[in-house]
Amino acid sequence: MIIMLGSPRSGTSWIAKIVDSHPDVLYRHEPDSLVRCPGLPFMPTKAQGEEFADLAGRYLDGLAKVRMPKSACSIPTFPKSFRGGMANSIHDALVYGVKSSQVMLRNRLRLGVPDLVTRGGPGRPRIAIKSVDSLGRAYAFSLAKPQAKIIHIIRHPGGYVASRKRGLELKKLGAATFIEEMAEMEETKAMGWTEYDLQKMAFEEQLALHWAVLNERAYGQTAGQPNYLPLVYEDMCLNSQDLSRKLFADLGLAWSDETETFLNACLRKESGGERYYQVVRNPLDSAFKWKSELDGPTIDRVIAVASRSSIYQKCAAIWDQES
Repeated sequence: MIIMLGSPRSGTSWIAKIVDSHPDVLYRHEPDSLVRCPGLPFMPTKAQGEEFADLAGRYLDGLAKVRMPKSACSIPTFPKSFRGGMANSIHDALVYGVKSSQVMLRNRLRLGVPDLVTRGGPGRPRIAIKSVDSLGRAYAFSLAKPQAKIIHIIRHPGGYVASRKRGLELKKLGAATFIEEMAEMEETKAMGWTEYDLQKMAFEEQLALHWAVLNERAYGQTAGQPNYLPLVYEDMCLNSQDLSRKLFADLGLAWSDETETFLNACLRKESGGERYYQVVRNPLDSAFKWKSELDGPTIDRVIAVASRSSIYQKCAAIWDQES
């Protein structure tokens, strides 16, 4: 199993599509947004991660089977080795048909989409799950599935803040920053912030702290696990071919022509006119777009907040080199 985690608006969908492009991968897009696990804490402490590891494992097994449209109809689609030619064509027709029906029915369609895995085929598919809701559960997942790979996708806080602000302006995302909840987090306290400090922060600074708390929880708890793979989004954007090959090697996947074709299509994509949730976009344009969306003083404030976290300090050398 491959588990890809990141904070919202961190390039997770694009990197997940790189993984999905492999012919042996069966991809589940954010199934935990459709099927919840009330007994599993959203941001467990390390002790809770150990306590709830078995539950986390059962939850992941259930997420692998979620075939509702949002989870099973992520586009673009790719040919799969575990289907065969006719089954791939039928599956693609089902996916695009369901997507069209979703638009007409305003996402009220709840039918499951079959995976059409060919019995007696060349091998079982490798399940890949992507989530922006379960980043805080990374440690519990790593314990629950020691043979799985936990990919932690990390985007510069400036990119996260700019994208969240853009989503608010487009009415795609809400403005909540969960000040009271963040004030009680051990990561917030370790960085020296109090609830009084948070109340005084500008909106962009609150978002930066939200980024820091989410990513610090995952990194601080999981960094020592042998199945944990941190991946910096901007590094992937600027070195997509080389780092995709390295990622596939780390995942035990052979390089594929489909992945090469997908990456080349992204690199050829002209900038401008992208939809907010668009996946096929030029990564070279996406990497540091935030620098033209945020003014200098705002960028300084965002970095001043986020840089108190060890995860920022861990990635700063990459960001400084590539900026």
